Amino acid sequence: MYDQEDYFEEAGDHANEMETSIIMHFYPGLVRPLEEAGDGEARSFKLEGLKNKTAWAPANGIKFRPTPVLGIR
Repeated sequence: MYDQEDYFEEAGDHANEMETSIIMHFYPGLVRPLEEAGDGEARSFKLEGLKNKTAWAPANGIKFRPTPVLGIR
């Protein structure tokens, strides 16, 4: 396996430079242009159980937003 730090400025495991690059390579139509990207600021849960991970909720934001949670068209 390759070390991410040899190829990317910011290592990570989800929605980072590496993951976005892979999706852009195989499915370029699923990634929004950079000028449409958000500021990257994370939003925290309001419920304490979700914050401390003693509760779980499905990622069904797709039903409530004009575009899916992942920014996939």
